[in-house]
Amino acid sequence: MDFDSLTPSEQLADLAIEILDYKSGVVYNPDAGDGTFCRKLDIGDNYYGMTVSEGAWSIGLAKMILQDKEPSRNYTFSEKGLTDIGVYDRYVNIFDSREFDYNEVFTNLSPDGKAVIMLLSGELVSQRSTIREVLVKQNVLDKVIVLPTYALKRSMAGSSLLICRLGRKDNEPVIMLDAS
Repeated sequence: MDFDSLTPSEQLADLAIEILDYKSGVVYNPDAGDGTFCRKLDIGDNYYGMTVSEGAWSIGLAKMILQDKEPSRNYTFSEKGLTDIGVYDRYVNIFDSREFDYNEVFTNLSPDGKAVIMLLSGELVSQRSTIREVLVKQNVLDKVIVLPTYALKRSMAGSSLLICRLGRKDNEPVIMLDAS
């Protein structure tokens, strides 16, 4: 899929931000694309986002300027990824689960941190995907929201939001919501 097809709609970005319940601290978005979350959160240098697409990064900067928002110094174009951001309080990402790395997401997440991960719904049931098993085994999966097919711009692919949080109690139920 190209970058545009995995770009969240404005409504989806708003929903993810509401779920993140950001009050303060650092937000990490390792696949920031055109900076949708950076623009909507508008938290300056507390936002760390990077994209491997120079075109998406350029579009994101242009959108920030057009909206009179100061681009975060931490919204970058890099083929290597971000390093040394330290502990972060919120994590948001949209990606293919084949790229899922539990340690990348949760190792530096603060003890009361929350992560919102969006992926294609098929990745939740695919036999080659381990994301579901890992999140349940580690007891971080809190909620699953199956989204309508138009949640991604320029794509009819079904997608889901996985809301994860550290510090869940044992045997706490996972809440499932079919919003499709």
